[in-house]
Amino acid sequence: MSYRGDPPSPTRVLYANYTTNPITPAYTGGFVTYGSGVYPPNFSITSQKGSCVLVGTGNWWARELICSYVGLEAGQNSNVIEIRAGNSDDPCAVTLTDTFLWDELPPTLTIYPDPGTSGDAILSSDATLTATGIDDLALSQVCISVESSGSRSNCISGSSGARTLSVALSLSGLSGAATLNAYASDSIHWCGYPELLLTRTFFIDSEPPQVGIVSPLDADPGSAVVAISGTASDNVGLASGNIRILDEATGMYWDGSAFVPGTVSLPIGGLSGKLAFWSYAGLSAAVIPAEGGIWDVTVEATDLVGKTGSATERIIIRPKVVVKVPTPPETCPGGGTNAATGGSSYQN
Repeated sequence: MSYRGDPPSPTRVLYANYTTNPITPAYTGGFVTYGSGVYPPNFSITSQKGSCVLVGTGNWWARELICSYVGLEAGQNSNVIEIRAGNSDDPCAVTLTDTFLWDELPPTLTIYPDPGTSGDAILSSDATLTATGIDDLALSQVCISVESSGSRSNCISGSSGARTLSVALSLSGLSGAATLNAYASDSIHWCGYPELLLTRTFFIDSEPPQVGIVSPLDADPGSAVVAISGTASDNVGLASGNIRILDEATGMYWDGSAFVPGTVSLPIGGLSGKLAFWSYAGLSAAVIPAEGGIWDVTVEATDLVGKTGSATERIIIRPKVVVKVPTPPETCPGGGTNAATGGSSYQN
């Protein structure tokens, strides 16, 4: 038999679902009954733990069973109640003895990641929330729901004797202001306790940062690339950024002093707030090849909840131009000319 206890008070009413032969005492909705109109209506009770009494209900065949929680042992099978219906000399008298669990504690509930109670938390739409309920005896159900740009919920019911239940809910596809509700109930359906219902308000960020590369977009050999610069913005705030510079001809990346094999990401400063102007000044004119080439520049920004956005531009390096200049012809006596046989050159 299993019982349910009302919220803590000087007395508790035991509830159960227990049915037997009509002439046998039974617990039904907190009452001890002796059939329906079957004589005799006399009841007596003994209790090994706690203080229990049978109270009249207005119906001569029924009594309400009320037990004080003082002295009862939570979560133990040592609480025994014996109920006798009928006079001691009545051949039809019956006795019911039962052992039961007494549940003193409501379940506990946690959320991970927990937005907290401040109301100003920001979570990524990539996040998944998990509600976990724990009970000393057995859980009945754990539920979680979120109301935002849309609404969704998820529940899990416990199997017999389950003391821990977890249920997950993805925020994918949601955005903006959000309200979370999570609920846990145990097998006796405790109600009205703050531990059972958690409510959180927060903001769901579904937008990645926006990145732009402004300059330079081309370069000349012998001229220094003073800096690569651009902008970055995000609706909740920027946290950090990095830059990758790839030489298309060699497949190598700039590491701050030379092009080397393997992908290299270098940090760039100045990325904070909702709008930032960034600059990377780590390139040197010495690395600009005379034959020209193409550098792929990728800048990635990360916002406060871990979402990333990036942009890629090419820096096109024009090759040095060598111009062949012919030698002017010589003037021969008699007005003739001698064809040029050589020349000089210069670089531009």
